[in-house]
Amino acid sequence: VSTPAWISFACRDALKISDGSMLRDAASLFAGHHRVHAVGINCTPPEFILPLIGEVRAGASDKPVVVYPNSGETYHTEDNSWSGVPCDLENDFNVNAWVESGAKLIGGCCRTSPADIYAISRRLVA
Repeated sequence: VSTPAWISFACRDALKISDGSMLRDAASLFAGHHRVHAVGINCTPPEFILPLIGEVRAGASDKPVVVYPNSGETYHTEDNSWSGVPCDLENDFNVNAWVESGAKLIGGCCRTSPADIYAISRRLVA
């Protein structure tokens, strides 16, 4: 298969992917891979994104970083429910800091809305 791809990881904190592995180590598996065009973070609370960008860059410094965090709520696999309060996009999606830290592709994952994505895009062009 010659289709270009990006790889992203759901993370449970500011260092580790969901299974407990270090993000830096997981990202390093794709450094230099010619069909992987970006490496990043998805479906992760926005509070962890900034330090995770540094972890991706440390593991795969040759790749652009992609980030698309979730709403900040917690998903429960046992009953397919969500709990917690959605983050405040204006205060918790620190888009400018993410860009300054190296994020090149930015979006939203679970429980973000088209309005949230629009607000992100407005902040990027402001």
